[in-house]
Amino acid sequence: HNKAKAHASTNRRAALVALRAKKAHETNLDKVQGMYATLSTQLEAIESATFQFEMLKTMETGTKALKSIHGEMNIDKVDAITDDMREQVDLAAEISTAISQPLSHQDIDEDELEQQLKELQQEELDEKLLGVERTPVVYKEPIAAQVPRPTAESSESKEADDERELQMLRESMAI
Repeated sequence: HNKAKAHASTNRRAALVALRAKKAHETNLDKVQGMYATLSTQLEAIESATFQFEMLKTMETGTKALKSIHGEMNIDKVDAITDDMREQVDLAAEISTAISQPLSHQDIDEDELEQQLKELQQEELDEKLLGVERTPVVYKEPIAAQVPRPTAESSESKEADDERELQMLRESMAI
């Protein structure tokens, strides 16, 4: 392009030759770029086809391996093995339960033991409240009749009444 420019005003023929050469180079360059694009596309297609071929071979190998493995199995066999496994787990649980039971031949009723414990606790509480032994209480007359009726007396007489009432209660309970 520089030669054509340099000769454009002085040597028309040299300028045209330079322009034709430039045009030939550009055309040749376009052809080479087209070939490069075609080769690049073809190379990508080959790489893709190779990858797909390898994937297909791998899938085929995997399928053969699964068929070989599954050739020894079927759903009935799997169900039978699973049932056997469940039975063994249940048996193990039964054995564990049997081993953990006491060797005593008596069946112990836990509710009965709880009731006996409550009775013992109540007896102990009764002994603390009433003394070591219980003595029968004999009432000569109803307690209500022995307790004096409150009146509008002074606070000193009310205290005396309370003290008498407490004493009578102690006597009636034999404390």
